Amino acid sequence: MSKLLPQVAQTSITFLEKSRTTPNDNILVSGILNVTRNVVLLKDSENGYRIGQMKLLLETYNEELSNGSILDAKSKSIVHDLYDELIGILKSYMPVEG
Repeated sequence: MSKLLPQVAQTSITFLEKSRTTPNDNILVSGILNVTRNVVLLKDSENGYRIGQMKLLLETYNEELSNGSILDAKSKSIVHDLYDELIGILKSYMPVEG
Protein backbone atom coordinates (compact mmCIF):
# COMPACT_ATOMS: atom_id res chain seq x y z
CA MET A 1 0.00 0.00 0.00
CA SER A 2 1.16 3.48 -0.76
CA LYS A 3 0.82 6.81 0.96
CA LEU A 4 -0.65 9.94 -0.57
CA LEU A 5 2.01 12.38 -1.74
CA PRO A 6 1.90 15.94 -0.35
CA GLN A 7 1.65 17.38 -3.88
CA VAL A 8 -1.43 15.26 -4.60
CA ALA A 9 -2.95 16.27 -1.26
CA GLN A 10 -2.37 19.98 -1.96
CA THR A 11 -3.84 19.74 -5.47
CA SER A 12 -6.87 17.94 -4.05
CA ILE A 13 -7.34 20.57 -1.33
CA THR A 14 -7.22 23.38 -3.90
CA PHE A 15 -9.72 21.56 -6.09
CA LEU A 16 -12.07 20.98 -3.15
CA GLU A 17 -11.85 24.60 -2.00
CA LYS A 18 -12.92 25.75 -5.47
CA SER A 19 -15.81 23.27 -5.41
CA ARG A 20 -16.94 24.55 -2.02
CA THR A 21 -17.25 28.16 -3.19
CA THR A 22 -19.98 27.33 -5.70
CA PRO A 23 -23.61 27.38 -4.60
CA ASN A 24 -24.36 24.28 -6.68
CA ASP A 25 -24.63 21.07 -4.64
CA ASN A 26 -23.81 18.99 -7.72
CA ILE A 27 -20.40 20.60 -8.10
CA LEU A 28 -19.49 20.15 -4.44
CA VAL A 29 -20.64 16.52 -4.29
CA SER A 30 -18.91 15.74 -7.60
CA GLY A 31 -15.72 17.46 -6.45
CA ILE A 32 -15.55 15.53 -3.18
CA LEU A 33 -16.43 12.30 -4.98
CA ASN A 34 -13.67 12.82 -7.56
CA VAL A 35 -11.07 13.34 -4.84
CA THR A 36 -12.24 10.27 -2.90
CA ARG A 37 -12.09 8.18 -6.06
CA ASN A 38 -8.54 9.33 -6.76
CA VAL A 39 -7.38 8.61 -3.22
CA VAL A 40 -9.04 5.18 -3.25
CA LEU A 41 -7.30 4.46 -6.56
CA LEU A 42 -3.97 5.23 -4.89
CA LYS A 43 -4.84 2.56 -2.32
CA ASP A 44 -3.91 4.86 0.52
CA SER A 45 -2.93 2.75 3.49
CA GLU A 46 -3.69 5.24 6.26
CA ASN A 47 -7.17 6.51 5.46
CA GLY A 48 -8.27 4.36 2.54
CA TYR A 49 -11.06 2.57 4.39
CA ARG A 50 -12.70 5.77 5.68
CA ILE A 51 -12.36 7.47 2.32
CA GLY A 52 -13.93 4.42 0.70
CA GLN A 53 -16.91 4.80 3.05
CA MET A 54 -17.16 8.47 2.14
CA LYS A 55 -17.08 7.57 -1.54
CA LEU A 56 -20.01 5.16 -1.21
CA LEU A 57 -22.16 7.74 0.56
CA LEU A 58 -21.27 10.46 -1.92
CA GLU A 59 -22.11 8.19 -4.85
CA THR A 60 -25.64 7.91 -3.45
CA TYR A 61 -25.96 11.70 -3.21
CA ASN A 62 -24.44 12.11 -6.66
CA GLU A 63 -26.99 9.70 -8.13
CA GLU A 64 -29.85 11.57 -6.44
CA LEU A 65 -28.58 14.89 -7.78
CA SER A 66 -28.13 13.53 -11.30
CA ASN A 67 -31.78 12.39 -11.20
CA GLY A 68 -32.85 15.96 -10.51
CA SER A 69 -33.29 15.68 -6.75
CA ILE A 70 -32.27 18.47 -4.43
CA LEU A 71 -30.40 17.71 -1.23
CA ASP A 72 -32.34 18.41 1.95
CA ALA A 73 -30.77 20.31 4.85
CA LYS A 74 -29.61 17.13 6.63
CA SER A 75 -27.96 15.77 3.48
CA LYS A 76 -26.26 19.11 2.82
CA SER A 77 -24.95 19.09 6.37
CA ILE A 78 -23.56 15.58 5.90
CA VAL A 79 -21.88 16.61 2.62
CA HIS A 80 -20.28 19.63 4.32
CA ASP A 81 -19.11 17.43 7.21
CA LEU A 82 -17.56 15.00 4.71
CA TYR A 83 -15.89 17.94 2.98
CA ASP A 84 -14.38 19.11 6.28
CA GLU A 85 -13.28 15.59 7.18
CA LEU A 86 -11.68 15.02 3.78
CA ILE A 87 -9.83 18.35 3.96
CA GLY A 88 -8.52 17.30 7.39
CA ILE A 89 -7.36 13.94 6.05
CA LEU A 90 -5.64 15.58 3.09
CA LYS A 91 -3.94 18.14 5.31
CA SER A 92 -2.51 15.29 7.42
CA TYR A 93 -0.32 14.41 4.42
CA MET A 94 1.18 17.87 4.21
CA PRO A 95 4.64 18.37 5.71
CA VAL A 96 4.66 20.22 8.98
CA GLU A 97 6.31 23.60 8.60
CA GLY A 98 8.32 24.64 11.55
